[in-house]
Amino acid sequence: MTTDFIDKIPEKIVNEKMKKGKKYFLMTYKGLDSSHDTWIEESQVHDKQLIQEYYRKSKGSYNDEFGDYYVRHKHQPFVIEIPKLN
Repeated sequence: MTTDFIDKIPEKIVNEKMKKGKKYFLMTYKGLDSSHDTWIEESQVHDKQLIQEYYRKSKGSYNDEFGDYYVRHKHQPFVIEIPKLN
């Protein structure tokens, strides 16, 4: 009996998507071609540095304190001025 086992060592995240309110990342693996890439739910990504690196390279930022991710080109900050009542 032979067992084929491929040791999948995460290399980097190359994409992201939302599905049913959950965030997924497309993970590549060291030494394996793209046919082995896998969509992984955010909570299953154990190496958070991979997420940080993905956002850094995609010109976004990572806010670990709140567990939220902000992509600068999609979520620009804005200011609302509220008039003072006398």
